[in-house]
Amino acid sequence: MQPVKLGMIGAGGIARTAHYRALTQLKDEVQVVAVADVAIEAAQQLAREFGIEQAFSNYQDLLTIEEMDAVLITVPNFLHSPVANDSMQAGKHVLCEKPMAINASEAEKMLEVKRKTGKHLMLALNNRFRKDIQHLKGLVERGEFGEIYHAKCGWMRRAGIPGWGGWFTTMSQSGGGPLIDIGVHMLDLALYLMGNPKPVSVVGSTYQKFGDLKHAGNRVWNVANPKGTFDVEDFATAFIRLDLGATLTLDVSWAANIEKENVFLNLIGTKSGASVNNDLGTVLYSEQSGILQNIHPHISFDDHQARLAMWKHFLHCVRTGEEPQSTPEQGMFINKILDAIYQSSELKKEIQI
Repeated sequence: MQPVKLGMIGAGGIARTAHYRALTQLKDEVQVVAVADVAIEAAQQLAREFGIEQAFSNYQDLLTIEEMDAVLITVPNFLHSPVANDSMQAGKHVLCEKPMAINASEAEKMLEVKRKTGKHLMLALNNRFRKDIQHLKGLVERGEFGEIYHAKCGWMRRAGIPGWGGWFTTMSQSGGGPLIDIGVHMLDLALYLMGNPKPVSVVGSTYQKFGDLKHAGNRVWNVANPKGTFDVEDFATAFIRLDLGATLTLDVSWAANIEKENVFLNLIGTKSGASVNNDLGTVLYSEQSGILQNIHPHISFDDHQARLAMWKHFLHCVRTGEEPQSTPEQGMFINKILDAIYQSSELKKEIQI
């Protein structure tokens, strides 16, 4: 088996701390041959640390490497669409960080290029590959939940604004705040476990109550640029109607007056239900012989294991031509939901999708 030759577009943040950690354990399956970043020093440092042969300041130069099979894209959200499109048109398969794009219009452009080029476009939704989520998916597919008619999910941080004043908190570069940052993960997990139903309508509200405070008491968050911009929300909530009659609720925050950070997903089905959260792990709720039961499967959550499994899946798809399980169509519908939440909040009415 020849290793997949990979290029990395983006050398900071998650590329260094998460993706490359997984890639170093897959040396027999993948070879990183080049890295590109507008901050050339970051690209050169990553190249030195991990023995990558070439470093560029312009990703277009990286895309000229003919023997390169695929690229990892970890750039700010507003660059996902143009960089992914250029990469696919250059003949490279793409693993792109979430969200798919800054908005649904840009996501649709990516989907069109993917269809024209025939290249893989997979989204780096690593939480799908967690062992607890895969266990629940298996139960769903065996019919253990019956009809899942409602799900409730969210990611609530008490104090977790990333990079105040940088691209994360600048609407023109990020597309939004916690909704498009961490809300994407929870929306994807809920829709994935529900069988990827299509959204029909959305009612949502967004709030900015803490973002104008660079230092708020004992709340500690990273300040990327004290003279920068914070024009995104720090809390969002939404009620989403899905086709076939199911519903979904979402709550996300970077900052809120709550007890502590809470990451949660609840499924309610006609035969059984389930909850997953960062405190209790996974709990299944059912009834056997007229007796209510709470079942606690012993499944550990390991983010690194999930990311490693995600990479193995992507590399398998590149080698075999098999379609990735995380499809651009699914990513585009998440972007449509996000757009509708922002629009609903602005217009104060329900938005049809």
